[in-house]
Amino acid sequence: GTAWARPCGVAPFVLRTELVRTGNRCVLAIEQWSRVSEAYGVKWSKAVRYTSHLLHTQRLSVTNLSAVAATVAPTDIMTITDPEVAVASRARPLSSPCQSISTQYVWNNLANLSRGTSNVQQLENLALRPILHPRVPSTAGNRRAREHIKTFMTTVGWTVEEDSFYDYTPYGRLPFSNVIATLDPRKSRRMVFACHYDSKLMHSQRFVGATDSAVPCAILMDTALRLVQFFTDAQESTSDLTIQFVFFDGEEAFRSWTDQDSLYGSRHLADKWSRKTDPNFPGRKMDSQLKRTNRFAGSSSCFFVFFNDIQEAFVLLDLIGTPDTFFKRRFTETAPVYNKLQQIESCLRERGLLNPTRYQHNLFSDMTDTVVIQDDHIPFLRRGVPVVHLITWPYPSVWHTSNDNLDSLEMPLIDNLARILRVFMADLPL
Repeated sequence: GTAWARPCGVAPFVLRTELVRTGNRCVLAIEQWSRVSEAYGVKWSKAVRYTSHLLHTQRLSVTNLSAVAATVAPTDIMTITDPEVAVASRARPLSSPCQSISTQYVWNNLANLSRGTSNVQQLENLALRPILHPRVPSTAGNRRAREHIKTFMTTVGWTVEEDSFYDYTPYGRLPFSNVIATLDPRKSRRMVFACHYDSKLMHSQRFVGATDSAVPCAILMDTALRLVQFFTDAQESTSDLTIQFVFFDGEEAFRSWTDQDSLYGSRHLADKWSRKTDPNFPGRKMDSQLKRTNRFAGSSSCFFVFFNDIQEAFVLLDLIGTPDTFFKRRFTETAPVYNKLQQIESCLRERGLLNPTRYQHNLFSDMTDTVVIQDDHIPFLRRGVPVVHLITWPYPSVWHTSNDNLDSLEMPLIDNLARILRVFMADLPL
C-alpha cells in the first residue's frame, strides 16, 4: 500500500509497503521516498528500506508505519537488510519475457522502477511544458529550451557541455548548439540516447513540435530525474560503462530537406567526434568511440554495451507521443537491443505495470522495416555506429502541422515508454 506522512520538522514523504509471505512468516518491507524541494519542484531521495518479521496474523496501521519511518531522517541514505528478505526475493518465471532482465536488483525493484516512480503530471509540467513552444534554431525560443535542458540535467547531477558552432543555411550563417549530458564522463564506454530539441520553421502557423521532438527530450529528462539516486550510486561502481544523453539542435530543414539543409547538429557532432581527441582519455581519438569493434571488455568503443551478445548502440527517439505511436525493428545489427526493449515492455504488461492506453497495443512491435529514414542517426550510421531508431512510421497524422501540440498527446502512453526506458537503463551494467 501507499501512505503519506509528515513528521515534525521534515519534508513529506511517501511510504510504499510490500508484504511477502515466507513460510509461516510475513516480511514487511517499508520503503520511504522523501520529497525534497529543488529548482524543479521535487526530487525523490534514495529509498530507505526497513524490514520487520511479523506473524501472518499481525497487522500494522498506516499510523504505525508513519511512526517507524519517522525515526529516520528522510534524507538518510541507508539500507537495512535481513537474511529472510533475500530468501523472499521473487524468482523470475520461466518462459516469460521477464527473463530478459539480467540483474536481480532490477527484478526485485521492477514495480518501483516502472510504476512506483512514475508521475505523469511532473513529466508534463517539469520536463515537457517548459520546452513546448517554437524552438527554431537561432531564436529566443530555441535558447530558452536549451537553457531549460541544461539546467535540468545539471540539477539532477549530470555533467553538461554545450557543443556550439556556426553553419551555413538558406538564411545565412547561423549559430547552433547541441547539448551533451553525461552521467559520468570519467568512464570510457557510453550508451547514448538522443533526440532533437529544435522545431521546424513554419511561416504560416505556430508549430511547437510536441512529438517532433519535445516529448522524446522530456522523456530523457524525466528519466534522469526519476533514476537520480540509482544513477548516483552507479557512479561509484567499477564498471566502465555510463549513459550519455545528446539533445541535437538543427535537425529540421529550414526550407526543403537536403544533405546540406538538415541534420545540422548531428552532422557537426559526428564529424567533430571523428576528428577530436577524447579529453577524458589522452591519446585516443573520438572516432575510436564511434566505430564498430568486435573486441571484448576493455574496448574503447563509446557505444559498446553488453546484452545477450556484445553490441554497440546509438538509440535515437523521434516522433513519439500520439496514441498510434509504435516502433519497428530497423537494423539487424542492433536487434538484441530492440528485442530487450520489446521484452521489457512485455514483462511490464504481463505484471500489470503499464498504463491502459487508447489502443492497448505494444509500443515495440514484432514488425521489421528496412526503410532507412532520414534523421539524426544518419551521420553516425555512416561512420559505422550501430543504431536503434525509435520512430513512428508512417509518420503520425499531426506531423509538421499546428496540431502537433499537447492536445495530440496520450500521456499514459508516453509514461509507459518512460517506464520501459527506466527499466532498460537500470538493467545496464553501469
